Amino acid sequence: MDNVSIFKQQFMYSLQEAFTKIRAFVFVAELGEVTQVFQDKEINEAVESALDGGDVINVYTRSNFGFAFHTFWKDFLSAVDNKTTVLILGDARNNYNDPKAWCVRDIHNKAKNVVWLNPESPGAWGFGDSVMDRYLPYTDVAEEVRNLRQLSKIVDQLVL
Repeated sequence: MDNVSIFKQQFMYSLQEAFTKIRAFVFVAELGEVTQVFQDKEINEAVESALDGGDVINVYTRSNFGFAFHTFWKDFLSAVDNKTTVLILGDARNNYNDPKAWCVRDIHNKAKNVVWLNPESPGAWGFGDSVMDRYLPYTDVAEEVRNLRQLSKIVDQLVL
């Protein structure tokens, strides 16, 4: 498990602790819901279950955002409404797979907000295998978040 993945899951766990009605998902290529895992376990055990050894998803594969978004669109879009804020944590490096940006468009059309926190600098978005530029039109907020200062700034924006 890399530090960024651990940090993202700890952040999602903390959000679920702070707010009601949060559903949490993890993905690399497959998408898996970890809401119940986060509710039933302490933070370190929950993060380990979500990311280690494939308890929820296969974490030993190459990222495929398009496949994960299509799974969300197919299985969970009905849970999104005009009160929903969709928070995506990821670098949008898609390994040259189809990004299926239309799935994010449809999520955006149903949701109150789509917020994307990306650990990479905006200067890297859309270069190489990054498809962040394909998703940007369907986000309300897209920010680089790679440290606590940046995270604190965006959390302040989201909570206010």
